[in-house]
Amino acid sequence: METEKQPDSSALPLDPEKTYVYDGIEVILTKRMATQEKKMSSGKILKNVLVEVTPIKKPGVPVWRKWVKPKDLFEVAAEPMESLDKLMEK
Repeated sequence: METEKQPDSSALPLDPEKTYVYDGIEVILTKRMATQEKKMSSGKILKNVLVEVTPIKKPGVPVWRKWVKPKDLFEVAAEPMESLDKLMEK
């Protein structure tokens, strides 16, 4: 039986010190992670990862937590907007 390599929380390309955008809202990671294994008919085992996020604390923004796929998060750039043209060239 073949197992696809599963990243642990330290191997995820997400930095708990950074903020991200999810569904138009700036969020932070709660540092909790969930995994799920699915056995394919071929015998291969696929593992899915979810991370828990919550909005950054701002007045008027309700507090909630949601489990999301890491690929659905957009990292908030630390660089000013002037560098957007450079990012788009890559």
